Amino acid sequence: MRMTREFYTAGLPEEARLIEQEGGIAYHYERGSELYGMYFRGKAQKPTEHYSFKTEERREAFCEKFFERIQEVIEWKRKRKEEQTKKLEEAYGGLEVGAIFYSSWGYEQTNINFYQVVGIKGKNLTIQEIGKKRVSESIGSEMVVPAPEIKIGETFTKRLNSRGGLSFEYRSASPYNYGNKGVHQTAYGWGH
Repeated sequence: MRMTREFYTAGLPEEARLIEQEGGIAYHYERGSELYGMYFRGKAQKPTEHYSFKTEERREAFCEKFFERIQEVIEWKRKRKEEQTKKLEEAYGGLEVGAIFYSSWGYEQTNINFYQVVGIKGKNLTIQEIGKKRVSESIGSEMVVPAPEIKIGETFTKRLNSRGGLSFEYRSASPYNYGNKGVHQTAYGWGH
């Protein structure tokens, strides 16, 4: 049996007062001389809060604070979305064909994959995985740089994620800006 809002509110007295505000609802009701409040945030099916109160003033103060917290979260999400949209617009604005991304991944070893933007159409990027070449090494470690002349597999289409990188099923890729210095990976034969 799936517990829904209706399951929780079905037993409320007919006189229960519904209070609706953006992002939530509340029910104020009485049983005998006891004062109660049941509060739902967003689309939650189970009550976020369900309390009894000694006075009407305490119940009203709690209800006010409940909706204030919801508004704070809504405002925080709105600002965060605006910031992400701005960052994404900036990332797309500075993106050109030839841009390179890198992905660092692995368990008990570090692997690097490089990707190059070979086409841009609106927000759709045509991506080509490219090779890498070693520029320096030490015991168990090496520094690698992208090798755009080495093409790996077929091209594919991606969009930038909210951080201005590329997202894959199990990893992500960030813009490559290390020049000839390269990035670290575990040397061949040293990983597991």
